[in-house]
Amino acid sequence: SFFRFFDLSASSRAGICVCLWLEDILEPREGMSGGNRAMMAVLSVLGLLLCAYSLMVQQRLRESPSYRPACDLTWIRSSCSTVLQSPQAHLFSHWGLVPKGHRLDLSLNHVGLGMFGVYLLFSVAPRRLPGVMPVLASFSTACLVGSAVLVYVLAVMVREFSVVCVLVHTLNLVLWGLAMAEVFRWRSGRFTAEKWKQG
Repeated sequence: SFFRFFDLSASSRAGICVCLWLEDILEPREGMSGGNRAMMAVLSVLGLLLCAYSLMVQQRLRESPSYRPACDLTWIRSSCSTVLQSPQAHLFSHWGLVPKGHRLDLSLNHVGLGMFGVYLLFSVAPRRLPGVMPVLASFSTACLVGSAVLVYVLAVMVREFSVVCVLVHTLNLVLWGLAMAEVFRWRSGRFTAEKWKQG
C-alpha cells in the first residue's frame, strides 16, 4: 500500500489523512464553492453546539426546576428556561401526534441536532454526488419553513424570547441562503454547459 511503501508511522498517516480531508473540504464540489462549503460546515457545528447546550439545560431543568441557565438574560428579557419547559418544546406530543413521553416525543433540540447534522453532511459530501443540489434545495427550504412555524409558535403561543432560539433560527436562515446561492450557481453553470453543448 501507499503507507507501507513509504514506511510511515501511525501519527504520520493520521496527519496525512487530516490534511487530505481539509484539502477536500475546501475544494469546490458539484456546483458548490469551497468557501461556501467551509462556511456551511462552521455554521452547522455552531448549530450543533447550541442544540447540545439547550439539551443540557433541559436536562438540568428537569432535575432541578430552580436551576437558572446562563441563557436566562434578564437585561434583554431572554428566558430560555421558560421556553425549554413549555409544552411547545415537544411539539409532536403537544400537537397530539404521539403520546407524551413516547420514544418519538422528541425535543425540538433533538430535531435541531438532526437538521444541523444533515447540513454538516452536505458540507462534506463526496464530490460530484449525483442529485446533491436538488436535495439540498428541498431540505434547506423545508428547514426554513419549519423555522418560520417555530418562530410563530414562540411569538404567539409561548410568548417568550429566547436568545438561543433566535441564534438557531438565524443560523438556519443563513444556511438556507448559502444553500440557495449554491443551488442557483449550480443551475446557472448547468444551463451554460448545456447551451455550450448545443452550439
